[in-house]
Amino acid sequence: VISRHRFRTSCTCCWDVASSARMAPRSPLAAPLLGASEGQLSGIGFTAAVLSLVKGCIGAGVMALPWATIQGGAASAPALILLGAWNGYTGWLLLDCDAPGSYSDLVRLALGRGGVVLLEGSLLVVLFGVCVSFQVQAATLLSSLPSLGRLASHDVYALITGAALLPLVLQRSFSGIAAISIAALAVLCLGLTAVGLWGLWAEGAPTLPPQLLEPPTAHGFADFLGV
Repeated sequence: VISRHRFRTSCTCCWDVASSARMAPRSPLAAPLLGASEGQLSGIGFTAAVLSLVKGCIGAGVMALPWATIQGGAASAPALILLGAWNGYTGWLLLDCDAPGSYSDLVRLALGRGGVVLLEGSLLVVLFGVCVSFQVQAATLLSSLPSLGRLASHDVYALITGAALLPLVLQRSFSGIAAISIAALAVLCLGLTAVGLWGLWAEGAPTLPPQLLEPPTAHGFADFLGV
């Protein structure tokens, strides 16, 4: 009897959450941002989806991880374990959530309209900052090359790289985005392999840096978290 009562209570709670999600005002992000055009499917396969997610989590910033880890010193390993555990826990919470709607709708149920504004506003700020950062890095890299630095200034290369990125950011199908992600992941793997081989050839087998056994400074740990 007790088990049956608990089952009914659990079902009632789940039904209430689902009903609240359906009745809650829809977020602007509730509708798919990349819908299929009329007469054309916009889906991608499992492999392409996995590679796209991997590329979304791994970028050129991984090349700065060795430097960032040294800046974090002895706190790097515990911090990485803690961050990994926290990400895994929040990921399982999202997988266990059966409420319909978008992630923004879920935040609305939990934190109200203020939480949605904070979520979507922070996403816009972070994405804009990432785009600006990569744009500046690309222009700085091109202008610092001896063969290209004499041809144009940093500002000109910023405009050139922006024009080159325009067709990529105007993609409106998942298949196009997946193709770009897979190509970028291949280039990233090639670059990491080249850097690793060059390090082995020039410096030999890696050893444990002594900085990883020392406590970090406040500034160094902030650099570690920033990367």
